[in-house]
Amino acid sequence: MIYGAVDPHDNSSDGENERAIEPRPPVIQDRRTARTPLDDSDTLQEGAQTGLWSRCRDIIRENVVDPLVFSRHPPRFDAVGVCVGFVIGFGVPMGGHILSLGFLRLIFRFNFILAFAFSSVVNPFDIVPLYYGYYWLGSLVLGRPVSMKFEVFRRLMNPVLETASFWEVHSALIQLGCEIFMRWALAAAILAAITGALGYLVTFRIQKKRCMRKAQMLGIQYERYVEELEARADENKP
Repeated sequence: MIYGAVDPHDNSSDGENERAIEPRPPVIQDRRTARTPLDDSDTLQEGAQTGLWSRCRDIIRENVVDPLVFSRHPPRFDAVGVCVGFVIGFGVPMGGHILSLGFLRLIFRFNFILAFAFSSVVNPFDIVPLYYGYYWLGSLVLGRPVSMKFEVFRRLMNPVLETASFWEVHSALIQLGCEIFMRWALAAAILAAITGALGYLVTFRIQKKRCMRKAQMLGIQYERYVEELEARADENKP
């Protein structure tokens, strides 16, 4: 009997040649590790947003949280500061905040740092949507229709944003028209009164609890501790 040319028991075949002719599996790149220019752009954008939020958080902590937590003033002193800050921020056109705070500081005693921080609730970043809310609220209170669209209002606010001093801002608001200015003034008075009152009540309650805990730690009565803070504030009064 004649056998085939290939012996099945012959182990002398070249293994490397056999591996060479085997099909190689396709290389699949992991999407999690793949990088594209678009991914790099998204990463940079996320990093910029994170950095902006971090800076804003640091500003809030340094100018709002720390002055309240580490305050050496009586509760009323800090509460009046927050109240004045809200009243000036919502009730006075942007550009006149520091001037108004300085004038009131000559008459009343309050935490100027807190007042300045809370007056910044109106700033160049939110003034257009906020003042449009003024226009909407004033129209609602006066019973008049909200006929102006936001885009039109934003264009009308450009002269206000380009001014620097209080009188220029005030003049630019008047030039928007009597109807708009009346609605703005009415809404500003309402928001200033409401936020000022709420700011005073909430801050006074928070700072009173803080002073009560501090007096308990020192082993003295709350009234005596507040009297000491009042006396210290009188000594530091300019």
